[in-house]
Amino acid sequence: MMVIGDLLLHNARRIPAREAIVCGDARISWGELNASVNRLANGLLANGVVPGDRVAFILGNGIDIVRLYYAVAKIGCVSVPIMPRSVGREIAHIVNDVAATAIVASADQAAAVREALPGLATLKLVIGLGADHGLPTDLATVMTAGHEDEPSVAVDPASTCAILFTSGTTGAPKGCMLSHSAKVLSRMSMLDHVAYQETDRALLFMPLTASLGADMLHTHVLRGMTTVLVSRFDEVEMLRLVEAERITVLYALETTFDKLVAHPDVETTDWSGLRFFFATSATRDLGPAVTRLKAQPNFRAAFWNAYGCTEGGGWLTFIGAEEIEAAASGDDAAGLRRSIGRECMMARVDCVDGQGVSLPPGQIGEMTLSAPWLFSGYWGQPERTAEALQDGRYFTGDLARKDAAGYVFLEGRMKDMIKTGGVNVYPAEIEMVLKGHPGVREVAVVGVPDADWGEKVVACVIADGPCVDQDLLDYCKGELAGFKVPKAVIFMTDFPRDVVGKILKRDLRLQLAA
Repeated sequence: MMVIGDLLLHNARRIPAREAIVCGDARISWGELNASVNRLANGLLANGVVPGDRVAFILGNGIDIVRLYYAVAKIGCVSVPIMPRSVGREIAHIVNDVAATAIVASADQAAAVREALPGLATLKLVIGLGADHGLPTDLATVMTAGHEDEPSVAVDPASTCAILFTSGTTGAPKGCMLSHSAKVLSRMSMLDHVAYQETDRALLFMPLTASLGADMLHTHVLRGMTTVLVSRFDEVEMLRLVEAERITVLYALETTFDKLVAHPDVETTDWSGLRFFFATSATRDLGPAVTRLKAQPNFRAAFWNAYGCTEGGGWLTFIGAEEIEAAASGDDAAGLRRSIGRECMMARVDCVDGQGVSLPPGQIGEMTLSAPWLFSGYWGQPERTAEALQDGRYFTGDLARKDAAGYVFLEGRMKDMIKTGGVNVYPAEIEMVLKGHPGVREVAVVGVPDADWGEKVVACVIADGPCVDQDLLDYCKGELAGFKVPKAVIFMTDFPRDVVGKILKRDLRLQLAA
Protein backbone atom coordinates (compact mmCIF):
# COMPACT_ATOMS: atom_id res chain seq x y z
CA MET A 1 0.00 0.00 0.00
CA MET A 2 1.30 3.45 -0.92
CA VAL A 3 1.73 6.19 1.65
CA ILE A 4 0.87 9.85 1.10
CA GLY A 5 4.43 10.88 0.26
CA ASP A 6 4.59 8.24 -2.50
CA LEU A 7 1.85 10.02 -4.44
CA LEU A 8 4.03 13.07 -4.92
CA LEU A 9 7.18 11.09 -5.71
CA HIS A 10 5.28 9.08 -8.33
CA ASN A 11 4.32 12.26 -10.22
CA ALA A 12 7.83 13.72 -9.93
CA ARG A 13 9.26 10.60 -11.56
CA ARG A 14 6.56 10.22 -14.21
CA ILE A 15 5.53 13.77 -15.20
CA PRO A 16 8.18 16.07 -13.66
CA ALA A 17 7.63 19.04 -15.99
CA ARG A 18 3.85 19.12 -15.78
CA GLU A 19 2.25 21.86 -13.71
CA ALA A 20 1.30 20.70 -10.20
CA ILE A 21 0.13 23.78 -8.27
CA VAL A 22 -0.93 27.26 -9.36
CA CYS A 23 -1.58 29.94 -6.75
CA GLY A 24 -1.73 33.57 -7.85
CA ASP A 25 1.43 34.28 -9.83
CA ALA A 26 3.22 31.22 -8.43
CA ARG A 27 3.43 28.06 -10.54
CA ILE A 28 5.34 24.91 -9.69
CA SER A 29 5.85 21.62 -11.53
CA TRP A 30 5.75 18.15 -10.01
CA GLY A 31 9.51 17.85 -10.18
CA GLU A 32 10.06 21.23 -8.54
CA LEU A 33 7.42 20.56 -5.91
CA ASN A 34 8.88 17.20 -4.92
CA ALA A 35 12.41 18.65 -4.70
CA SER A 36 11.23 21.51 -2.44
CA VAL A 37 9.19 19.09 -0.31
CA ASN A 38 12.30 16.97 0.19
CA ARG A 39 14.32 20.04 1.22
CA LEU A 40 11.67 20.91 3.79
CA ALA A 41 11.35 17.31 5.03
CA ASN A 42 15.11 16.92 5.46
CA GLY A 43 15.32 20.39 6.98
CA LEU A 44 12.77 19.46 9.62
CA LEU A 45 14.79 16.35 10.45
CA ALA A 46 17.97 18.46 10.68
CA ASN A 47 16.19 20.78 13.13
CA GLY A 48 15.32 17.99 15.57
CA VAL A 49 11.94 16.78 14.33
CA VAL A 50 11.74 12.96 14.51
CA PRO A 51 9.32 10.42 13.01
CA GLY A 52 6.10 10.22 14.99
CA ASP A 53 6.20 13.89 16.02
CA ARG A 54 3.09 15.97 15.56
CA VAL A 55 3.69 19.06 13.41
CA ALA A 56 1.00 21.74 13.67
CA PHE A 57 0.53 24.44 11.09
CA ILE A 58 -1.77 27.41 10.66
CA LEU A 59 -1.55 28.61 7.07
CA GLY A 60 -3.84 29.80 4.32
CA ASN A 61 -4.03 28.15 0.91
CA GLY A 62 -0.78 28.28 -1.02
CA ILE A 63 2.17 26.22 -2.17
CA ASP A 64 3.76 26.25 1.30
CA ILE A 65 0.91 24.38 2.97
CA VAL A 66 1.07 21.77 0.19
CA ARG A 67 4.81 21.41 0.87
CA LEU A 68 4.16 20.95 4.57
CA TYR A 69 1.56 18.22 4.15
CA TYR A 70 3.87 16.14 2.00
CA ALA A 71 7.10 16.93 3.86
CA VAL A 72 5.56 15.89 7.17
CA ALA A 73 4.16 12.71 5.56
CA LYS A 74 7.51 11.74 4.02
CA ILE A 75 9.30 11.73 7.38
CA GLY A 76 6.64 9.71 9.20
CA CYS A 77 5.34 12.64 11.22
CA VAL A 78 1.73 13.68 11.72
CA SER A 79 0.14 16.80 10.19
CA VAL A 80 -2.05 18.78 12.58
CA PRO A 81 -3.67 21.58 10.56
CA ILE A 82 -5.24 24.47 12.46
CA MET A 83 -7.88 26.65 10.88
CA PRO A 84 -6.72 30.17 9.94
CA ARG A 85 -8.08 32.95 12.13
CA SER A 86 -7.95 30.72 15.20
CA VAL A 87 -7.17 32.65 18.38
CA GLY A 88 -4.46 31.88 20.91
CA ARG A 89 -6.75 29.85 23.17
CA GLU A 90 -7.83 27.60 20.28
CA ILE A 91 -4.26 27.12 19.07
CA ALA A 92 -3.12 26.23 22.59
CA HIS A 93 -5.92 23.65 22.96
CA ILE A 94 -4.90 21.80 19.78
CA VAL A 95 -1.12 22.02 20.23
CA ASN A 96 -1.29 20.87 23.85
CA ASP A 97 -3.84 18.16 23.10
CA VAL A 98 -1.56 16.43 20.57
CA ALA A 99 1.71 17.46 22.31
CA ALA A 100 3.00 18.96 19.05
CA THR A 101 6.77 19.48 18.86
CA ALA A 102 6.71 21.94 15.95
CA ILE A 103 4.39 24.60 14.61
CA VAL A 104 4.45 26.63 11.40
CA ALA A 105 2.47 29.86 11.04
CA SER A 106 2.10 32.47 8.33
CA ALA A 107 2.80 36.11 9.16
CA ASP A 108 -0.89 36.98 9.48
CA GLN A 109 -1.39 34.14 12.00
CA ALA A 110 1.86 34.72 13.92
CA ALA A 111 0.37 37.11 16.48
CA ALA A 112 -2.07 34.43 17.68
CA VAL A 113 0.77 31.91 17.90
CA ARG A 114 2.93 34.35 19.89
CA GLU A 115 0.00 34.89 22.24
CA ALA A 116 -0.26 31.13 22.83
CA LEU A 117 3.49 30.39 23.10
CA PRO A 118 3.91 30.79 26.88
CA GLY A 119 1.53 27.88 27.44
CA LEU A 120 2.95 25.54 24.78
CA ALA A 121 5.46 23.43 26.69
CA THR A 122 5.96 20.65 24.11
CA LEU A 123 7.11 22.84 21.22
CA LYS A 124 10.75 22.52 20.16
CA LEU A 125 10.50 24.35 16.84
CA VAL A 126 8.45 27.47 16.06
CA ILE A 127 8.56 28.46 12.40
CA GLY A 128 7.23 31.55 10.67
CA LEU A 129 6.46 32.18 7.02
CA GLY A 130 6.46 35.52 5.21
CA ALA A 131 7.71 38.97 6.12
CA ASP A 132 7.88 40.22 9.71
CA HIS A 133 6.35 37.15 11.33
CA GLY A 134 8.40 37.65 14.50
CA LEU A 135 8.73 33.92 15.25
CA PRO A 136 12.05 32.29 16.25
CA THR A 137 12.74 30.38 13.00
CA ASP A 138 11.94 31.04 9.35
CA LEU A 139 10.62 28.41 6.94
CA ALA A 140 13.17 29.38 4.30
CA THR A 141 15.96 28.81 6.82
CA VAL A 142 14.63 25.34 7.63
CA MET A 143 14.54 24.47 3.93
CA THR A 144 18.14 25.56 3.38
CA ALA A 145 19.21 22.96 5.97
CA GLY A 146 17.73 20.15 3.86
CA HIS A 147 18.76 18.42 0.64
CA GLU A 148 16.67 17.26 -2.32
CA ASP A 149 17.14 13.51 -1.87
CA GLU A 150 14.21 11.45 -0.69
CA PRO A 151 14.20 11.28 3.14
CA SER A 152 15.54 7.96 4.40
CA VAL A 153 12.52 7.24 6.60
CA ALA A 154 10.40 4.10 6.28
CA VAL A 155 6.74 5.05 6.76
CA ASP A 156 4.17 2.44 7.86
CA PRO A 157 0.94 2.72 5.78
CA ALA A 158 -1.05 1.95 8.94
CA SER A 159 0.49 4.86 10.84
CA THR A 160 -1.33 8.14 11.39
CA CYS A 161 -0.63 10.77 8.74
CA ALA A 162 -2.95 13.52 10.03
CA ILE A 163 -4.99 14.55 13.03
CA LEU A 164 -7.87 16.71 11.83
CA PHE A 165 -9.85 18.55 14.45
CA THR A 166 -13.61 18.73 14.11
CA SER A 167 -15.19 22.16 14.08
CA GLY A 168 -16.62 21.68 17.55
CA THR A 169 -20.28 22.16 16.58
CA THR A 170 -21.28 19.71 19.33
CA GLY A 171 -18.68 20.65 21.93
CA ALA A 172 -14.90 20.94 22.26
CA PRO A 173 -13.00 20.05 19.05
CA LYS A 174 -11.84 16.43 18.81
CA GLY A 175 -8.77 15.24 16.92
CA CYS A 176 -9.65 12.61 14.31
CA MET A 177 -6.72 10.30 13.52
CA LEU A 178 -6.43 9.24 9.88
CA SER A 179 -3.87 6.78 8.53
CA HIS A 180 -1.90 6.86 5.28
CA SER A 181 -3.70 3.80 3.97
CA ALA A 182 -7.10 5.29 4.82
CA LYS A 183 -6.33 8.48 2.92
CA VAL A 184 -5.02 6.66 -0.15
CA LEU A 185 -7.96 4.22 -0.22
CA SER A 186 -10.57 6.95 0.09
CA ARG A 187 -9.01 8.91 -2.79
CA MET A 188 -8.85 5.77 -4.94
CA SER A 189 -12.52 5.19 -4.22
CA MET A 190 -13.41 8.68 -5.44
CA LEU A 191 -11.46 8.21 -8.65
CA ASP A 192 -13.31 4.94 -9.19
CA HIS A 193 -16.53 6.96 -9.39
CA VAL A 194 -15.38 10.16 -11.10
CA ALA A 195 -13.20 9.91 -14.20
CA TYR A 196 -10.63 12.60 -13.49
CA GLN A 197 -7.76 12.74 -15.98
CA GLU A 198 -4.11 13.69 -15.67
CA THR A 199 -4.78 16.72 -17.87
CA ASP A 200 -7.58 18.06 -15.64
CA ARG A 201 -7.20 21.41 -13.87
CA ALA A 202 -9.19 21.79 -10.63
CA LEU A 203 -10.08 25.09 -8.98
CA LEU A 204 -9.98 24.72 -5.19
CA PHE A 205 -11.00 27.40 -2.68
CA MET A 206 -11.80 25.22 0.35
CA PRO A 207 -9.10 25.68 3.03
CA LEU A 208 -6.48 22.95 2.98
CA THR A 209 -6.57 22.99 6.78
CA ALA A 210 -10.08 21.46 6.54
CA SER A 211 -10.71 17.82 5.70
CA LEU A 212 -12.59 18.54 2.45
CA GLY A 213 -9.84 20.78 1.06
CA ALA A 214 -7.08 18.34 2.03
CA ASP A 215 -8.98 15.40 0.54
CA MET A 216 -9.42 17.16 -2.79
CA LEU A 217 -5.72 18.07 -2.86
CA HIS A 218 -4.73 14.43 -2.26
CA THR A 219 -7.15 13.33 -4.99
CA HIS A 220 -5.52 15.68 -7.48
CA VAL A 221 -2.05 14.52 -6.49
CA LEU A 222 -3.02 10.86 -6.77
CA ARG A 223 -4.33 11.48 -10.31
CA GLY A 224 -1.45 13.78 -11.30
CA MET A 225 -3.72 16.70 -12.22
CA THR A 226 -3.15 20.43 -11.66
CA THR A 227 -4.61 22.23 -8.64
CA VAL A 228 -5.36 25.96 -8.97
CA LEU A 229 -5.54 27.28 -5.41
CA VAL A 230 -7.33 30.41 -4.23
CA SER A 231 -7.24 31.70 -0.68
CA ARG A 232 -10.99 32.19 -0.26
CA PHE A 233 -14.26 32.00 -2.13
CA ASP A 234 -14.94 34.98 -4.36
CA GLU A 235 -17.47 34.42 -7.12
CA VAL A 236 -16.01 37.06 -9.46
CA GLU A 237 -12.46 35.71 -9.15
CA MET A 238 -13.60 32.11 -9.51
CA LEU A 239 -15.54 32.86 -12.68
CA ARG A 240 -12.49 34.69 -14.05
CA LEU A 241 -10.23 31.74 -13.28
CA VAL A 242 -12.61 29.27 -14.93
CA GLU A 243 -11.71 31.02 -18.18
CA ALA A 244 -8.15 32.17 -17.54
CA GLU A 245 -6.89 28.81 -16.26
CA ARG A 246 -9.13 26.65 -18.45
CA ILE A 247 -10.57 24.94 -15.37
CA THR A 248 -12.02 21.48 -15.97
CA VAL A 249 -13.05 20.60 -12.37
CA LEU A 250 -14.92 23.03 -10.12
CA TYR A 251 -16.15 22.66 -6.54
CA ALA A 252 -18.82 24.57 -4.66
CA LEU A 253 -20.48 24.06 -1.32
CA GLU A 254 -24.16 24.70 -0.74
CA THR A 255 -24.02 28.45 -0.09
CA THR A 256 -21.13 29.19 -2.45
CA PHE A 257 -22.90 27.31 -5.26
CA ASP A 258 -25.87 29.66 -4.92
CA LYS A 259 -23.66 32.76 -4.94
CA LEU A 260 -21.68 31.59 -7.93
CA VAL A 261 -24.72 30.71 -10.01
CA ALA A 262 -26.58 33.91 -9.06
CA HIS A 263 -23.78 36.16 -10.33
CA PRO A 264 -24.57 37.83 -13.69
CA ASP A 265 -21.12 36.89 -15.06
CA VAL A 266 -22.32 33.29 -15.22
CA GLU A 267 -23.97 34.17 -18.53
CA THR A 268 -20.79 35.59 -20.10
CA THR A 269 -18.30 33.04 -18.73
CA ASP A 270 -16.70 30.61 -21.15
CA TRP A 271 -17.67 27.27 -19.60
CA SER A 272 -16.57 25.16 -22.55
CA GLY A 273 -13.54 23.65 -20.78
CA LEU A 274 -15.39 22.53 -17.64
CA ARG A 275 -15.94 18.75 -17.36
CA PHE A 276 -17.08 18.24 -13.74
CA PHE A 277 -18.92 20.47 -11.27
CA PHE A 278 -19.14 19.19 -7.70
CA ALA A 279 -22.10 21.05 -6.21
CA THR A 280 -21.66 19.49 -2.79
CA SER A 281 -24.81 19.89 -0.69
CA ALA A 282 -26.33 17.83 2.09
CA THR A 283 -29.93 19.03 1.87
CA ARG A 284 -30.11 21.74 -0.80
CA ASP A 285 -32.44 21.39 -3.76
CA LEU A 286 -29.88 21.76 -6.56
CA GLY A 287 -32.52 21.87 -9.29
CA PRO A 288 -32.90 25.62 -9.97
CA ALA A 289 -29.16 26.33 -10.02
CA VAL A 290 -28.42 23.27 -12.16
CA THR A 291 -31.12 24.33 -14.61
CA ARG A 292 -29.67 27.85 -14.91
CA LEU A 293 -26.17 26.59 -15.59
CA LYS A 294 -27.35 24.00 -18.10
CA ALA A 295 -29.11 26.82 -19.97
CA GLN A 296 -25.75 28.45 -20.80
CA PRO A 297 -24.94 27.52 -24.41
CA ASN A 298 -21.31 26.54 -23.72
CA PHE A 299 -21.89 24.71 -20.41
CA ARG A 300 -21.44 20.97 -20.86
CA ALA A 301 -20.07 19.90 -17.47
CA ALA A 302 -21.44 16.94 -15.54
CA PHE A 303 -22.77 17.61 -12.03
CA TRP A 304 -21.89 15.51 -8.99
CA ASN A 305 -22.97 15.59 -5.37
CA ALA A 306 -21.45 13.63 -2.52
CA TYR A 307 -21.45 13.16 1.25
CA GLY A 308 -18.49 12.78 3.56
CA CYS A 309 -17.24 13.81 6.96
CA THR A 310 -13.96 14.06 8.83
CA GLU A 311 -14.48 10.85 10.80
CA GLY A 312 -15.62 9.09 7.65
CA GLY A 313 -12.20 9.71 6.13
CA GLY A 314 -13.62 11.12 2.91
CA TRP A 315 -16.68 10.78 0.73
CA LEU A 316 -18.90 7.74 1.21
CA THR A 317 -21.87 8.46 -1.06
CA PHE A 318 -22.14 9.85 -4.58
CA ILE A 319 -24.94 10.92 -6.87
CA GLY A 320 -23.95 11.42 -10.47
CA ALA A 321 -24.68 13.71 -13.36
CA GLU A 322 -27.46 11.78 -15.06
CA GLU A 323 -29.47 11.41 -11.85
CA ILE A 324 -29.07 15.06 -10.79
CA GLU A 325 -29.86 16.48 -14.21
CA ALA A 326 -32.85 14.21 -14.79
CA ALA A 327 -34.26 15.19 -11.39
CA ALA A 328 -33.61 18.89 -12.09
CA SER A 329 -35.23 18.93 -15.53
CA GLY A 330 -38.22 16.65 -15.07
CA ASP A 331 -40.38 14.80 -12.60
CA ASP A 332 -38.57 14.29 -9.30
CA ALA A 333 -41.01 12.04 -7.51
CA ALA A 334 -38.14 10.34 -5.65
CA GLY A 335 -36.79 13.69 -4.42
CA LEU A 336 -33.32 13.05 -5.81
CA ARG A 337 -32.60 16.77 -6.07
CA ARG A 338 -31.81 16.71 -2.36
CA SER A 339 -30.33 13.22 -2.07
CA ILE A 340 -26.67 12.70 -1.19
CA GLY A 341 -26.70 9.63 -3.41
CA ARG A 342 -25.93 5.98 -2.83
CA GLU A 343 -23.05 4.38 -0.98
CA CYS A 344 -19.83 4.14 -2.96
CA MET A 345 -17.75 1.04 -3.60
CA MET A 346 -16.37 -0.57 -0.41
CA ALA A 347 -18.59 1.63 1.78
CA ARG A 348 -21.81 0.86 3.61
CA VAL A 349 -24.39 3.38 4.80
CA ASP A 350 -27.19 2.32 7.14
CA CYS A 351 -29.95 4.06 9.07
CA VAL A 352 -30.37 2.44 12.48
CA ASP A 353 -32.56 2.64 15.55
CA GLY A 354 -31.40 3.25 19.12
CA GLN A 355 -30.09 -0.34 19.39
CA GLY A 356 -28.07 -0.11 16.17
CA VAL A 357 -30.50 -2.26 14.15
CA SER A 358 -31.01 -1.32 10.49
CA LEU A 359 -34.37 0.29 9.79
CA PRO A 360 -36.67 -0.47 6.82
CA PRO A 361 -36.53 1.85 3.78
CA GLY A 362 -38.06 5.27 4.38
CA GLN A 363 -37.67 5.33 8.17
CA ILE A 364 -35.49 7.99 9.78
CA GLY A 365 -32.67 6.83 12.03
CA GLU A 366 -29.06 7.52 12.89
CA MET A 367 -26.75 7.15 9.90
CA THR A 368 -23.83 4.75 10.36
CA LEU A 369 -20.86 4.46 8.02
CA SER A 370 -18.56 1.53 7.28
CA ALA A 371 -15.51 1.72 5.00
CA PRO A 372 -11.82 0.73 5.02
CA TRP A 373 -10.90 4.41 5.29
CA LEU A 374 -12.74 5.44 8.47
CA PHE A 375 -10.81 7.41 11.06
CA SER A 376 -8.78 5.40 13.57
CA GLY A 377 -10.25 7.14 16.60
CA TYR A 378 -10.14 10.39 18.55
CA TRP A 379 -6.68 11.34 19.76
CA GLY A 380 -6.41 10.73 23.51
CA GLN A 381 -10.13 10.03 23.95
CA PRO A 382 -10.69 6.25 24.10
CA GLU A 383 -14.16 6.58 25.66
CA ARG A 384 -15.45 8.86 22.91
CA THR A 385 -13.79 6.63 20.32
CA ALA A 386 -15.58 3.55 21.72
CA GLU A 387 -18.87 5.44 21.61
CA ALA A 388 -18.44 6.57 18.00
CA LEU A 389 -16.79 3.44 16.55
CA GLN A 390 -18.69 0.21 17.21
CA ASP A 391 -18.24 -3.07 15.33
CA GLY A 392 -16.50 -1.33 12.45
CA ARG A 393 -19.25 1.27 12.12
CA TYR A 394 -19.04 4.99 12.73
CA PHE A 395 -22.18 6.36 14.40
CA THR A 396 -22.39 9.80 12.82
CA GLY A 397 -25.03 11.53 14.91
CA ASP A 398 -26.70 12.45 11.59
CA LEU A 399 -30.34 11.60 11.04
CA ALA A 400 -31.06 10.08 7.66
CA ARG A 401 -33.42 7.87 5.73
CA LYS A 402 -32.69 5.50 2.88
CA ASP A 403 -35.21 4.70 0.18
CA ALA A 404 -35.81 1.31 -1.43
CA ALA A 405 -33.39 2.14 -4.25
CA GLY A 406 -30.59 2.90 -1.79
CA TYR A 407 -30.62 6.69 -2.09
CA VAL A 408 -29.77 8.44 1.18
CA PHE A 409 -31.43 11.63 2.42
CA LEU A 410 -30.06 13.60 5.36
CA GLU A 411 -32.67 14.82 7.83
CA GLY A 412 -30.44 16.82 10.18
CA ARG A 413 -28.38 16.15 13.28
CA MET A 414 -29.71 14.07 16.17
CA LYS A 415 -28.87 16.97 18.47
CA ASP A 416 -30.72 19.33 16.09
CA MET A 417 -33.91 17.28 16.29
CA ILE A 418 -36.67 19.30 17.92
CA LYS A 419 -38.94 17.63 20.47
CA THR A 420 -42.08 19.73 20.65
CA GLY A 421 -45.11 18.57 22.58
CA GLY A 422 -43.60 15.06 22.76
CA VAL A 423 -43.29 14.80 18.95
CA ASN A 424 -40.03 14.63 16.99
CA VAL A 425 -39.63 17.33 14.35
CA TYR A 426 -36.78 17.20 11.82
CA PRO A 427 -35.48 20.68 10.84
CA ALA A 428 -34.27 19.56 7.41
CA GLU A 429 -37.84 18.94 6.23
CA ILE A 430 -38.99 22.41 7.27
CA GLU A 431 -35.88 23.99 5.75
CA MET A 432 -36.57 22.29 2.43
CA VAL A 433 -40.10 23.69 2.39
CA LEU A 434 -38.98 27.23 3.23
CA LYS A 435 -36.19 27.11 0.62
CA GLY A 436 -38.95 26.72 -1.95
CA HIS A 437 -40.34 30.19 -1.10
CA PRO A 438 -39.08 32.86 -3.54
CA GLY A 439 -38.43 35.30 -0.70
CA VAL A 440 -36.00 33.01 1.13
CA ARG A 441 -32.32 32.94 0.26
CA GLU A 442 -31.18 30.79 3.19
CA VAL A 443 -32.85 29.24 6.23
CA ALA A 444 -31.90 27.43 9.41
CA VAL A 445 -34.56 25.87 11.64
CA VAL A 446 -33.78 25.28 15.32
CA GLY A 447 -35.58 24.45 18.52
CA VAL A 448 -35.60 26.89 21.41
CA PRO A 449 -36.83 26.21 24.97
CA ASP A 450 -40.54 26.75 25.53
CA ALA A 451 -42.51 26.48 28.77
CA ASP A 452 -45.57 24.94 27.13
CA TRP A 453 -44.09 22.70 24.43
CA GLY A 454 -40.64 21.84 25.76
CA GLU A 455 -39.19 23.26 22.57
CA LYS A 456 -40.70 25.41 19.88
CA VAL A 457 -39.80 25.47 16.20
CA VAL A 458 -38.13 28.70 15.08
CA ALA A 459 -37.12 29.51 11.49
CA CYS A 460 -34.15 31.84 11.05
CA VAL A 461 -34.23 33.32 7.57
CA ILE A 462 -31.97 35.35 5.30
CA ALA A 463 -34.42 36.99 2.93
CA ASP A 464 -34.02 37.36 -0.80
CA GLY A 465 -36.09 40.44 -1.48
CA PRO A 466 -39.32 41.56 0.21
CA CYS A 467 -40.51 39.01 2.72
CA VAL A 468 -42.63 39.11 5.89
CA ASP A 469 -42.98 36.46 8.57
CA GLN A 470 -46.71 35.87 8.13
CA ASP A 471 -46.24 35.07 4.44
CA LEU A 472 -43.69 32.40 5.36
CA LEU A 473 -45.89 30.96 8.10
CA ASP A 474 -48.87 30.77 5.74
CA TYR A 475 -46.65 29.12 3.12
CA CYS A 476 -45.57 26.48 5.65
CA LYS A 477 -49.18 25.81 6.68
CA GLY A 478 -49.91 24.72 3.13
CA GLU A 479 -46.95 22.31 3.06
CA LEU A 480 -46.51 20.98 6.60
CA ALA A 481 -48.48 19.42 9.42
CA GLY A 482 -49.44 21.94 12.06
CA PHE A 483 -46.93 20.76 14.67
CA LYS A 484 -44.09 21.28 12.17
CA VAL A 485 -45.02 24.86 11.26
CA PRO A 486 -42.58 27.33 12.89
CA LYS A 487 -43.93 29.24 15.86
CA ALA A 488 -41.75 32.20 14.88
CA VAL A 489 -39.68 33.52 11.98
CA ILE A 490 -36.59 35.58 12.73
CA PHE A 491 -34.91 37.52 9.91
CA MET A 492 -31.13 37.72 10.02
CA THR A 493 -28.38 39.17 7.81
CA ASP A 494 -26.11 36.14 8.29
CA PHE A 495 -25.68 33.01 10.37
CA PRO A 496 -22.76 31.89 12.55
CA ARG A 497 -20.63 29.65 10.32
CA ASP A 498 -17.48 27.57 10.38
CA VAL A 499 -14.54 28.18 8.07
CA VAL A 500 -16.13 26.41 5.09
CA GLY A 501 -19.47 28.23 5.44
CA LYS A 502 -21.44 25.54 7.28
CA ILE A 503 -24.10 26.97 9.60
CA LEU A 504 -23.28 26.42 13.27
CA LYS A 505 -26.70 25.64 14.70
CA ARG A 506 -25.35 25.25 18.21
CA ASP A 507 -24.12 28.85 18.09
CA LEU A 508 -27.39 29.94 16.49
CA ARG A 509 -29.39 28.43 19.35
CA LEU A 510 -27.15 30.21 21.84
CA GLN A 511 -27.75 33.50 20.02
CA LEU A 512 -31.50 33.00 20.18
CA ALA A 513 -31.37 32.03 23.85
CA ALA A 514 -29.43 35.23 24.60
